[in-house]
Amino acid sequence: MERSDEEKRRFDEFYDETKLSFGAEPSAWLREQVEAGLPGGRALDLGCGDGRNTLFLLAHGYEVTAIDLSQVGLDKLVSLARRQGNADRLTTVQSDVRDFTFPTDHFDMVVAVTLFDHLPGDDVRPVIHRAIASLKDDAILFVKAHTTEDPGHAREAGASELSDMIHHYFAPNELLDLTKDTCRVIRYEELREEDTTHGRPHDHAFAYLLAKKRPAHPKAAGR
Repeated sequence: MERSDEEKRRFDEFYDETKLSFGAEPSAWLREQVEAGLPGGRALDLGCGDGRNTLFLLAHGYEVTAIDLSQVGLDKLVSLARRQGNADRLTTVQSDVRDFTFPTDHFDMVVAVTLFDHLPGDDVRPVIHRAIASLKDDAILFVKAHTTEDPGHAREAGASELSDMIHHYFAPNELLDLTKDTCRVIRYEELREEDTTHGRPHDHAFAYLLAKKRPAHPKAAGR
């Protein structure tokens, strides 16, 4: 499945700058989980961009597979990882995530920050389920996605300059409903927040999900 040349160009243009395009800090929920003492392992960063979350995971000992549509973003990520001395634990894949072959029961963590909202609505469910299937039992899923409360959904004045790149805004509890049968939810919130990392300061509305994959075949009680 191919994105339009214009869409690829927009992503490449956005990541083609020296600084990290969404700031150097990782997502706060991700930081909290990792710094609380997760043991590390293999992580998958879907729609990694130029890599703020990947770089954080590498710095905390993870082996990371980072996937993005933009080769420009991936090249910048590799350069930064080399500068930090962590490139030996980084694998990058330039791909539309819909075309990626997800391994089964492989990763200790899957991160998808503003990735599923960039997919057409009909593709969201199958890709989320393939991502969950790539997790080991009880491994971590972290998702952040734009909701229908976001100013970009209604094309309000002051919306992000990137809002036209969002293809699917999540309805209330939609993300929760998509994952509740395969994951045990640790934390879920829908909230509105200010973004000052790119363009003019603007508001966003996001759904945040932190969950663990349910074992496909739980052990019988008492065994």
